[in-house]
Amino acid sequence: MLNVTWNNPELPKSDLQFQIRYALNGTEITWEITEISAISGNCVSIEVQDSCAVYIVQVRCRILDGVGYWSDWSRPEYTVVKDIKAPLRGPEFWRTVNDDPVRKQKNVTLFWKPLLTNLALCSVLEYVIEHTTSENITWSDYVENDTTYTFLWSEDVHTIKVIAVNSIGASSVNFIITLSQQMNAVNIVKSVSAYPINSSCVIVSWILSPAIYVVTSFVIEWTNLNEEEQMKWIMVPPYIRKCHIYDNFILIEKYRFSVNPVLLEGVAKSTMTEGFSKGGIEKQNYVNFYVILPLVILCLVFLFGALLVLQQRMKTLFWDDVPNPKNCSWAQSVNFQKRVDIL
Repeated sequence: MLNVTWNNPELPKSDLQFQIRYALNGTEITWEITEISAISGNCVSIEVQDSCAVYIVQVRCRILDGVGYWSDWSRPEYTVVKDIKAPLRGPEFWRTVNDDPVRKQKNVTLFWKPLLTNLALCSVLEYVIEHTTSENITWSDYVENDTTYTFLWSEDVHTIKVIAVNSIGASSVNFIITLSQQMNAVNIVKSVSAYPINSSCVIVSWILSPAIYVVTSFVIEWTNLNEEEQMKWIMVPPYIRKCHIYDNFILIEKYRFSVNPVLLEGVAKSTMTEGFSKGGIEKQNYVNFYVILPLVILCLVFLFGALLVLQQRMKTLFWDDVPNPKNCSWAQSVNFQKRVDIL
């Protein structure tokens, strides 16, 4: 609710009616106007769409009986964004693992997307990364103005949780990823294929091998191998086997697509494919062929029918020009059949 209060003018002493106009603060302002019918009080609450946005508000008045004009709008006032409650949940995050054979250790980098205002309610002061190892050692690190974090991984099992914190509290629902040396060798995804729909959409599909593990989600990675481009990723639910990826793809270049199963016990082995699958493209072409073929047949039928109609009209026009000997005296002595034979 947008709560607006104002001070009534000292003059006139008559009863007044008020109008409030409000809008989202921005380059293009679209005003919404609310009229206050009650003559008592100097406050109103208005329901708005976005409680985490900055609104601009103005008030004006006139005498209640309708005599006279509306006053000028008051000077604009701007709302101050305040946190409504603790964030609804923490951000989705992913990781990359880089081996360091010299030091015999692994560097893990976490990265996540900034939490949207409708989930942060309304801002995020910091992110808390909670660590738990297989030896039941726990600690927390704090990240304020960044969405990446790097640490050393040396244990067999390492569990990470990323928590969003604002001025009211911390998120109670959070994503958890477990890094496991043993689970990293488990192969669950049997095959991966990727084929483009157009330059902005690619379909990635995968087939799972028979397994007893419970998948909590899949993480799809893709990167352009011909350019030094940062790896991109999305997290999808565990029940799907085909995903539409929207990005600016250059179809003549080579891409790598990877499917990563996320399990309760840890992240399983990644299965990848490089380049676009020709079988997928051919399958898509077959689908397009079966859709286009009936349209082509229908067009041919209409064209054939139009030719028949045109032929009949030409015959009618031609024979209408030939005189009927019974009705034309000059044509009675002419042998038209002989003329046709000569032609």
